[in-house]
Amino acid sequence: PTRAATSAAAPPVRTAFGSPNDLIFVYDRCRRRHNFLQSTRHYCGQSGGTMAGLRKRTGDAKLTIEERAASEEASASPSSSSAAASVNSGAAFPGLDVSGSAQDFSQMVERAEHVEEEEWNEGRIPPGEEVSRILIYSHSLPPWVDGVSTRFTAHLKLLKQYGHRAHVCTIEEELDADVRRSVDAVDHLTSTCFFWYPAKRFPHMSFANLKKIWNACRTSKPEVIHVTLCPSVPMFFICACLLNIPMIMSIHTDSVTLLNKCKQPWWVVLLCRFLEPLGSYLVDATYTVSKSYGSILKQRGLRCIDIAWGGTINRKIFNPKRAQEGNWREILTFGHPDQFIMAFAGRISPEKDINFLVELHKLFRERGVWLALVGDGPQAEELAKMHGEKNKFYFKPGFLGHDDLAQLYASVDCCVSASTFETFGYTAIEAMACGTPFLGPRAQGYRDTVQHNKGGYLFDAKDITSAAHYLELMIEEKAELFPIERVLSNTDEFTAEACVKRTLAAYEVAKESRHTKSLFMSYVKAVLLFPPRVFLALCCVPIMFGFMLLMEMPVWYDQ
Repeated sequence: PTRAATSAAAPPVRTAFGSPNDLIFVYDRCRRRHNFLQSTRHYCGQSGGTMAGLRKRTGDAKLTIEERAASEEASASPSSSSAAASVNSGAAFPGLDVSGSAQDFSQMVERAEHVEEEEWNEGRIPPGEEVSRILIYSHSLPPWVDGVSTRFTAHLKLLKQYGHRAHVCTIEEELDADVRRSVDAVDHLTSTCFFWYPAKRFPHMSFANLKKIWNACRTSKPEVIHVTLCPSVPMFFICACLLNIPMIMSIHTDSVTLLNKCKQPWWVVLLCRFLEPLGSYLVDATYTVSKSYGSILKQRGLRCIDIAWGGTINRKIFNPKRAQEGNWREILTFGHPDQFIMAFAGRISPEKDINFLVELHKLFRERGVWLALVGDGPQAEELAKMHGEKNKFYFKPGFLGHDDLAQLYASVDCCVSASTFETFGYTAIEAMACGTPFLGPRAQGYRDTVQHNKGGYLFDAKDITSAAHYLELMIEEKAELFPIERVLSNTDEFTAEACVKRTLAAYEVAKESRHTKSLFMSYVKAVLLFPPRVFLALCCVPIMFGFMLLMEMPVWYDQ
């Protein structure tokens, strides 16, 4: 109901809370922020709760917009005229405690006008006032374990919490239950492995998968398509062109560096260098996870917007108190918990430069320093042979769940990495959130997450002398140099709300790139750009399909 409609339906009736028009005005103001209302709607509408009950439940006399709106929406009458006629008796708003004074109601109206702006400034609510429909494809989702999977799990959960609706396309046949609860629908794409990286799968470039993506777009009618960079991008691009849907691509992996580290043929690296920029110009917007990696992509010729996704930490899981749980120091040191432990967590693969950590550890092994590896991958079988008390080396292949990983982070003396191709570095912020300093290379990703001398040390990349110098400082003076409070302060900026706000802002950039403010000009732009976009997409499909064939077939490689 609107104020005008209410006035026409019945004469104004004064109550202790003011006029019904004012009451409905508050209701309308609050209804725009309806994305947090599910739990409070259930409390007020189904449990017969009142606003006073909500005050008692939250322990806060200053109600948020969401709680007010939940109570009012749950109890409001569908008819504006009957609401105006019966507001004196409280029948129109049975779940609302109307026993307050006129001054109380005036304060409620004032808060309704200002609290949304306050919460936005404090970072508790994302930008945008309407529910968005988003089609998301990520090449990594749980149960797969990596930084991309962690990022999208948090992103989907927050999108649902904020009232947005997501439709997911995934290659995971047994998608994690938490992710399923965060989305409206899921479509599974068939997938295959790369010959050069058999542990990772990507969607088949097939008409069957293209049809699934097309049907997902037609069913969910997304306002934006969000995909991660991989060979399947052209299939989503064709659907975005034909259906005129804005499309944004996020880049999470330094593919060029990865190919070089995996010692791929020069023409494979060259092909990747060509296809990455091409993809960035086909889609409406491209962004990545850190400012440092964004700068590198621009140097390679990619068109990137000036918004970096950043990262987030689940502080309920990753916090210093987890050190009190488990007996990880006993486990990792074979019963020598008082000795210094450095730990690495992640994929055990060549691109992570784990051999550098092994060589660094050898310099300090005789001084009672332990190296613990947590994870799995192509190098696991080789490195597992070093496991044992004699080598002061702990490694049993296998990934840990978040709870066990948080306990391990909080228990060890420092977390380490030698990887120079990380685009962000979730390991670093999760370790620092547990109060444990981080030692890693001064390279892309880590430069954005670790403040040197505050959250840990950054050594010169691939320089073992530099790494040994900073590890020596940690061993000798860790307590003085890195108290827990100092390390924790390095992670203050990594909040889920900030990540969602930046990503929603990136979605808006993609929408503005596709559509103009004028509806007429949007149609004109769509018609003019439709043929060249479709032509480019169709040209891209055989190129990417051929690229996938070359990567899968060992006959193309020198053995």
